[in-house]
Amino acid sequence: MKKITLLFFFALSTLLTGCFNILEEVTLNQDGSGLYSLKMDLSAILADDFMKSMIQQSAQENEATKDLANNLEKDTLIFLKDLPMEVKAKTGKPEFWDNVQMQVKISDKTDEFFTDIKLRFKTADDISFLYKNLSTVLAEAGAANPGMNPTEMLPAGASFKSGKKSFSRLPSTAEAKSEMEGQDMEMMKMFLSNAKFTTIYNMPGRVKKVTIPGAEISGNTVKVVASLIDLMDGKAKLEGDIKYK
Repeated sequence: MKKITLLFFFALSTLLTGCFNILEEVTLNQDGSGLYSLKMDLSAILADDFMKSMIQQSAQENEATKDLANNLEKDTLIFLKDLPMEVKAKTGKPEFWDNVQMQVKISDKTDEFFTDIKLRFKTADDISFLYKNLSTVLAEAGAANPGMNPTEMLPAGASFKSGKKSFSRLPSTAEAKSEMEGQDMEMMKMFLSNAKFTTIYNMPGRVKKVTIPGAEISGNTVKVVASLIDLMDGKAKLEGDIKYK
């Protein structure tokens, strides 16, 4: 899909921040590898006639997206392995991006509107590398729009460690900061007041003990829900250990 079409989606994602939630999911294998997913879900927008009309109007004004004006159906899968080698090489690990893909979807028929990043990681350290380098890769590829990258919702990043029968989310070593101040920050907080950041951990064995605040345990699965604005302010904590059989 053309870059201008991508930017259409991501500009809307930024504009309509009041209607989204973030879903993070970690599926761990016995050998410490697994699948990491980070999904920014704006599907609630499609249930609002005013918001939907804004999307259609924006599409009508752009030659590359006119087909969406009367038919809100678009599903784009982006394999980062297809980025130019010189772009991937800037991160020091060009082969890493062979395991990353992004999906951007809007569908009036299924009431879906989201951006989803998936990483097949070899070790838990790969997740931290994704957070540290995804913005750089997207910028080098010419698609650096804030609404495109859900990892930017956690300014301090995310870091994990896998051990013997355990999986841990580590405390952030970076301070969560915002460039917004005063009135702009208050407006952002109003937009994000109801937004949630949900994490699902799927462990390779039955969960025995969890030290993550507010965690819910169900068999092999752990669920944690936090306020997105509290996370961005550094007020909510996600770190802790999961021990499983």
